[in-house]
Amino acid sequence: MVYGSLTNEELAGMVQSGKDTDAALSQLFVNLRPVILGEAKMYQGKMVTYDADDFLQEGFITIWKSAMGFKGGSYLSYFKSAVRFHFINLFRSYTAKNLVCIAETEDFRGNGYNTQTLVVSDYAERQREKHREECRRSYAKRKAEKEAERIRLGLPKPERKPRKPRESRFTEAEKLERHRASARAYYEAHKDEQLRKRRERYAARKLAMAAAV
Repeated sequence: MVYGSLTNEELAGMVQSGKDTDAALSQLFVNLRPVILGEAKMYQGKMVTYDADDFLQEGFITIWKSAMGFKGGSYLSYFKSAVRFHFINLFRSYTAKNLVCIAETEDFRGNGYNTQTLVVSDYAERQREKHREECRRSYAKRKAEKEAERIRLGLPKPERKPRKPRESRFTEAEKLERHRASARAYYEAHKDEQLRKRRERYAARKLAMAAAV
């Protein structure tokens, strides 16, 4: 059978019936690949751990789910809505746990890599604040329940033990010496890298001065 001659609706019907499911899904993927990449375009670059293959894989999963849930009409319109909402939820889940890239610039030092500006999304901030508020409410509820139980049993209110100030094992002079020793050890371990960075800064300043003349 030539699956390329079938419509998307016919291919979706084959997936639902279980007849040549793999071949039907493969042909749907070929037909809908441009739609998947088009919907993923606005997220590429922002989700730094995702590339085109990852979005295509997510799109293939959406093809299977949408084909199984298709009930008639235009399958192309149905799939566009399905993959759009799937990518929205994917991006929302990603930003809740990862930083988002908002800008990417070429490395001016010429080392062959780009510099990315990563930030915490507003959605992640709202979700974290919501979680903090839920934790505060839960703590206040448990505290109120314990206090009510104490009053019901007629128990005395427990006295808070005074906290002792934490005593440091080292004097200020010893802390300073430990810090200096750590800095010296770090410099000795990364001497070549420090020298390379120093030369790069010097060369950059020299080029800037030459350009300003």
